[in-house]
Amino acid sequence: MLKRIGDRIGPTPWGTNLLRRVIPAGDRVALRLSRGRHTLTERSMPCLVLHTIGRRTGQPREQPLVYVRYGDDYAVAGSNWGQAHHPAWSANLLAHPEAEIVVDGERHKIAARLVTDEQRAQLWPRFDAIYPGYASYRKRAADRQIRMFILSSNGQTA
Repeated sequence: MLKRIGDRIGPTPWGTNLLRRVIPAGDRVALRLSRGRHTLTERSMPCLVLHTIGRRTGQPREQPLVYVRYGDDYAVAGSNWGQAHHPAWSANLLAHPEAEIVVDGERHKIAARLVTDEQRAQLWPRFDAIYPGYASYRKRAADRQIRMFILSSNGQTA
């Protein structure tokens, strides 16, 4: 039911504004209560938790993100709800591409890299299939190319 509501209101500007305030806060509470193992989003979409180092502060940061599998790797998109600027976590990955993710309760060391144009063309339809709001986010973020990353773990656990 939550997914159907999000699919309907998420693509609208007012729905996006509401969801970008409610979903991350709810995910952070769920992460804290489950000791980093669960988010609210994971019930409706595949979700991982990205652990980065802040590019300016050097402090640890965590961000729940929707992902799609890309072979043995994970792909994430910095749509930032269609806003005009890139999300902070994407700048953190550019500055410090060595990071960690938690997927299904397992922590993995990863190396992040920006996708190629060919990979981007392959991945967008897969993200759209998970959540139709991505198409409207791309339209609203038309003045910037949404950063998309491949997160390679090479089987390393943290």
